[in-house]
Amino acid sequence: MVIAFLGIALVGAIMFTVGGRWLWVSIRNKTIARFIPIYPENNPKEIFFEETGLYSISVLVGSLHETVDQYSVAITSKGTLVDFNYPFTKYRFIQQGNFFKEFCHFQVAVQGKYAIQFNNTLPPVVVIRKAMNNIKRIFAIVLTVFGFNILGWGIILACNPDMWEKIFRV
Repeated sequence: MVIAFLGIALVGAIMFTVGGRWLWVSIRNKTIARFIPIYPENNPKEIFFEETGLYSISVLVGSLHETVDQYSVAITSKGTLVDFNYPFTKYRFIQQGNFFKEFCHFQVAVQGKYAIQFNNTLPPVVVIRKAMNNIKRIFAIVLTVFGFNILGWGIILACNPDMWEKIFRV
């Protein structure tokens, strides 16, 4: 029984490590640009993306409960409009002492210059950074929590296998 419980602890350690790494990557995503949008009609902000992948546009908010739904953005690459989506869960983070909330995600398929232009209402500060898919982020949290729990129970039961017999009367 001790070998089985140590095996369970090993599986828990692997789950905890994988989930923790994904969470760490999610927290430490690389910031591509940080700027203050001005004069949106005449002056789109051009940003050069060196890597392809999923990116997010985040805006400065006054508190963690402020909404970001009032902003409207257009992203173009070589004259063509880039598709973007508004994630259901808006990820929040702190950067340089300020609260930011994800506004939208977009996919960079080709390296190069992209123009970002805000319409109507302008946010105070905009941050563009690498993003992680929301499903992967939720899966990372679940893996980390369950992995830690399974690791703990595997070690407890491996050190005291009589506890298993007392609980379940095997």
